[in-house]
Amino acid sequence: MTDAEYEDAVRALRCIVFEFGYCATRCLGRVQFSHLKHSGMGGATVPSIGNGVPMCLGHHGEYHTGGRGSFEIKYLLEISYEVKRVKQLVMEGTSFL
Repeated sequence: MTDAEYEDAVRALRCIVFEFGYCATRCLGRVQFSHLKHSGMGGATVPSIGNGVPMCLGHHGEYHTGGRGSFEIKYLLEISYEVKRVKQLVMEGTSFL
């Protein structure tokens, strides 16, 4: 599986906040691939496989604006754990349900 195929498969899932977090508000916009580690964080290209989760446009923006720590506390999520869970689901060809 290529990085592009992996990102497409992750974007086909529902927003991680909707699926596993505590979300009193609705998701907003299409699902995006939210990277855990970015190329800009280390200079080198960072692979996408096993490095991201699905987030709607609204939650993805909030994640970057408020920071990972605040986001995890607010939605009762541990992003590094969710990245592993998403990778397993995608590689097995299953969904959250």
